[in-house]
Amino acid sequence: MPSVTDGVAVLLLLRAFASGSVALTGVEAIANGVPAFKPPESRNAANTMLAMAILLGAFMIMGLIPGPDMLTKHLAVTYSMVWTLAIANVITVLLCLVLLKHLAKVTQIPGSLIIPIVLLFIFIGSYSSNRDIADLLVTFASGTLGYLMMKFGWPRAPLVLGFVLGKLAETYLFISVARYGFAWLTKPLVLLLIGVVVVVIAYPFIQERRRHGEARGAHAEIP
Repeated sequence: MPSVTDGVAVLLLLRAFASGSVALTGVEAIANGVPAFKPPESRNAANTMLAMAILLGAFMIMGLIPGPDMLTKHLAVTYSMVWTLAIANVITVLLCLVLLKHLAKVTQIPGSLIIPIVLLFIFIGSYSSNRDIADLLVTFASGTLGYLMMKFGWPRAPLVLGFVLGKLAETYLFISVARYGFAWLTKPLVLLLIGVVVVVIAYPFIQERRRHGEARGAHAEIP
């Protein structure tokens, strides 16, 4: 999922709103300023997917279930989002044209100064919601898990998406099994989707294996 481009991610978001299946991206320059966080070329796409997951979770917290209702009952919310993004982009472009040289200096701020301030606001926001120490423990555990996933090269956006969409998936799975049993697995559309999921999961492994095979072949040709 982190390898999906920004354009595809935005298209998936719009498609999710329209079909009922279910933006600010990370500033790469700021990420480059933190020595411990060297982003790969796919970080922008990963941040977009992460932003989608956070946006989806915010909707569910506010009682807005993304789907056809966003284009009917909650059309005003959808239009407000569109106009907010449009106006924000215009303001951002104007500010960048005026303050570009000064904004570039942000990348020179060492991570030892940025990270403590960010962590402070994170823990303040976590505690202020319910004023419960358990929320701080959950925040610390989540941050530790995210750090370990980053350290070992595991993408974090799919985990957030799965965490947010897990309840919806479980609910509709229960409805499908209660109504059709396991016969719904034999439906043509379901089989097609299962095939697509298998191909998407297997493709990176096949590509990696092919790359290793080509590398071994290239080394074998060298006298």
